[in-house]
Amino acid sequence: MTKVVRLPRANENSNNTATLWPTTVLEAMEGVMLASYRTGMIGLLTAPSGTGKTTAARMVAAKLNTAPDEDECSYGQEVIYIMMTRATDKTRPGLAHIADALGIYTSRGDCPQDIMRSIEFKLEGQTSLLILDEAQFMSADLLSAIRNIWDRLETRDCNPGIVLVGTESLHERICGRRRSEDMDALSGRLGQKMVNLAISEEDVRAVCKHLNIMGEKEFALLYRVGRERGGLHNIKRVVEMAEQIADGKHITLSTLKTSIAVTGGLV
Repeated sequence: MTKVVRLPRANENSNNTATLWPTTVLEAMEGVMLASYRTGMIGLLTAPSGTGKTTAARMVAAKLNTAPDEDECSYGQEVIYIMMTRATDKTRPGLAHIADALGIYTSRGDCPQDIMRSIEFKLEGQTSLLILDEAQFMSADLLSAIRNIWDRLETRDCNPGIVLVGTESLHERICGRRRSEDMDALSGRLGQKMVNLAISEEDVRAVCKHLNIMGEKEFALLYRVGRERGGLHNIKRVVEMAEQIADGKHITLSTLKTSIAVTGGLV
């Protein structure tokens, strides 16, 4: 089943945990995504498994997808986030997966070229940024198909930005010394790339300040949570649960401990 995340519009999820946190990880991801959005280039974001790439990608995408206010210039409306899976690694299943996420009907009789044309038509002038998460599951042929779609749209000067998000293996396949000829072509089209993003102590302090969580003990506890597998995702899950437990009151050390016990934020 296609996993698509509907990104928030204006006035939705306006609590602090849903806004963009001022961490270096998120700022780096936002920089790559914004550059891809504005230039229509292909971006690459890779980091070790469990460092919170998906959480960061969704938060940045939600910001980019915010509806414009009267006094502020918005990045735009058409930011589409799609999570790839192992089941859609090959060319046709992968293209059908993306087409489904874009609202395109496909039948079993459709060949990859037909699906590619449908995706191309859908993206032309309608999408500003396409984010493909867990892109390490995409085969070389599927990645090449996405590049071919982008190439054809670029010739008509209506190509959207595309950001590939995945683990370190994705970077090695696309940019490594032993990359294939097809991956060499994709590597040559990369406009921005960030490698080995990981949450730091400074990031956790910035999150605590942003969420008005004070105290060294509170910081130390959340830093431990962020060091576990899941990184930023773990912190976000714990803080969201803590906000529910606090019920509008200040988040305390006791609240965080209770949240961790409920969510399993520490192993």
